[in-house]
Amino acid sequence: MGSLIDSILDFKWIVLFYSLIFVLVYVFRKRFEIHLGVFAILKTRFGIRLMSSLGSRYSRLIRFLGYIGIIVGFVAMVAVVGFIFFGLYLVLFVPDSPATISPVIPGVRVPGTTFFIPFWQGIVCIFIVAVVHEFGHGIVAAANRVQVKSTGPFILGPFFGAFVEPDEESLQKKHDIVQYSIYAAGPFFNFMLAFLAFIVFSFVLIPLTPNLFEPVGVSFSDFAPGGPADSAGLEKNKVYGSFNGREIRNVAEFLEFADTLKPGDVVTVGDRSLRVGANPKDSSEPFFGVVGISNRYRNDDSLAFSSYRFVFEIVYFIFILSLGIGTANLLPLGPIDGGRMILLPLQRFFGKERGKMIWGRVSLAFLLIIVFLMTPVLRETLKLLFKLLA
Repeated sequence: MGSLIDSILDFKWIVLFYSLIFVLVYVFRKRFEIHLGVFAILKTRFGIRLMSSLGSRYSRLIRFLGYIGIIVGFVAMVAVVGFIFFGLYLVLFVPDSPATISPVIPGVRVPGTTFFIPFWQGIVCIFIVAVVHEFGHGIVAAANRVQVKSTGPFILGPFFGAFVEPDEESLQKKHDIVQYSIYAAGPFFNFMLAFLAFIVFSFVLIPLTPNLFEPVGVSFSDFAPGGPADSAGLEKNKVYGSFNGREIRNVAEFLEFADTLKPGDVVTVGDRSLRVGANPKDSSEPFFGVVGISNRYRNDDSLAFSSYRFVFEIVYFIFILSLGIGTANLLPLGPIDGGRMILLPLQRFFGKERGKMIWGRVSLAFLLIIVFLMTPVLRETLKLLFKLLA
């Protein structure tokens, strides 16, 4: 039990943040709609006037973007379905394969996955990505003269996001193309945001960093237990700028150096020596057993560098989360965007009632597959809980 308490204290900011959220929901519970005791939504009029104004002023351009979004949306839907079935293949036929799907909780290293997003960066990025997603739905609806009734945040357990509620009666009267464009708008705006973040990250921040700060080496956030780096006694987050006497100033130079090695080679790292292992997946490839390689810079503990790094990570994680949230919303599943996009053609082809029945079965099938794909996460989470409670 003591280990569990220590772990909670390690996440004090996370615990404090969610405690504050739940207190606010309880205090203002009369303004929230609570469903099943875990799903809370707050309906507001925030942003509706802006959506209506822009949708009216630039209606032709926004409608055009909405039509492009339909094509992008269906192509991305096919891609994400293919990814889901590939993940199913890995879980069934590739032992110890990593989780194909995993929840993202800022500040929490979800067991069984390698992706991690720092807490405050995650909160900021999810807020931005969710607002852009819902703004996309709202502005395309406004451009097609579909009234937006309400907007606002929602909370589902430890997850939160935003929503836009169009007038369903008005929406159902519109042409199918208009409905598709509104459903696909959220993911499409996420993809456009990801593209913008990629441009800023690749052509502004990355070239600018070495000009602002002097690179001095690399560090590693973790090591594979019993791996070469771990056995050699390398330290987490320590700056290493020399490998076999060769000056290494950044990750790119480290990877270039690593490509020259083969299993069995001895490498001097600072004042330590390690013997390169063999990659478990390909015995001909070298294996250091390091996780989370990062560039390190002189004075990287200064306020200026910390502020710059925060912006750097915000842009990077906006790119990652925009792609992830955009594609996840295109799954042919229930009431999310992808589910709405396949419900419409099913009802047109099979009739309203039968189409809805088929849609429900497809949604249930994908829900079960997604839960199954999270088996590695659930397994590792249970192991961790048992270890903490022991």
